[in-house]
Amino acid sequence: MKKLFTLSSILFFIIFNLQAQYIVDYTYLEDIACNGDSTKLVDNSILPTWDNIKSYEWKINNAPYVYGSSVLITYLPAGTHTIGLRIKTDLDTVKSVFKQVHVSDIAAEFTAEHLCQNEQSNFYNKSYTLNCTIDKYFWTFDNDPFIATNENPTYVFETDGVHTVTLEVITTNGCKSTITKNITVNSIPQITLTFDPPDTLIWKGQELTVTLIEPYSTILWSTGSNANQIIITESGYYAVEVEDGGCSNTQGFDVLVKENSNILKPMTLITPNADGYNDKWIIKPVILPGEKFEVLIYNRYGDEVYSHSNYDNDWQGTYKGEKLPEGTYYYIVIDQNGNEFKGPINIIY
Repeated sequence: MKKLFTLSSILFFIIFNLQAQYIVDYTYLEDIACNGDSTKLVDNSILPTWDNIKSYEWKINNAPYVYGSSVLITYLPAGTHTIGLRIKTDLDTVKSVFKQVHVSDIAAEFTAEHLCQNEQSNFYNKSYTLNCTIDKYFWTFDNDPFIATNENPTYVFETDGVHTVTLEVITTNGCKSTITKNITVNSIPQITLTFDPPDTLIWKGQELTVTLIEPYSTILWSTGSNANQIIITESGYYAVEVEDGGCSNTQGFDVLVKENSNILKPMTLITPNADGYNDKWIIKPVILPGEKFEVLIYNRYGDEVYSHSNYDNDWQGTYKGEKLPEGTYYYIVIDQNGNEFKGPINIIY
């Protein structure tokens, strides 16, 4: 009995060790394993020296078996696939192994914002990945030799219009994807302001009307107004910020309000030659609301050449629409309280 037990133990030990030396395995060469690439499955099994593999059977997901010591898989979809290898040997040993093979996928994509001329435009990587991690970024802008290699770069376009931007991404396992887009860079909106009266120096009691000439998407004055026109009556610094096409610009100006004298000081000389200087006869820098002045003007012979019951600083040395000749004329101004002011006016062209 003892000898029989020993012989059985020896046989068991031999059979156990023989079975243990069967190691079924495979590798996938060109193992980038990217969507659309070819991946080669290669047997890598280890057998005892006294046995040989007589057949290889490959099981790829639920597809029929494929035979051969190696198999070339082309255009395997991205995702996780179950791939098995079953071998049969000359000694009728059958062994198999199943592995999860991960096929990567990557699709380059990006977005951009603040596309404004001569300002930093921002670019954001939005690439899609599956079973992989992006390792490298290569951004190119038009024909500029500069290449940005960070994930979310900035770039300054010196001209507006259409520009070409390309992003190439490469994963840690070597998968690549490239996308090229045409983007439109907008110019900085120009600001044109008009002032009425045409100066930022006004008299107390006057209103300065400031108007934006061009239309914009958004308007914001330092006063809080969003209209294209504001009215100013106080000294100070004023500014307007406009936005159009995602680009903005700001322009400011100072307004000075001078005290308006209550003393009537009619001009003694006018030069109505349409050059913008002394063309009108001014009796007071600003005639305030509620003030009323009657004006009478005579020539040297005592003939009345102009009269108005509510004068508004607008007489330009005319009589019945025609220019009066050069010379000295005489005015009478009567205010709302009945006070009378007299003096000469010289007209020179």
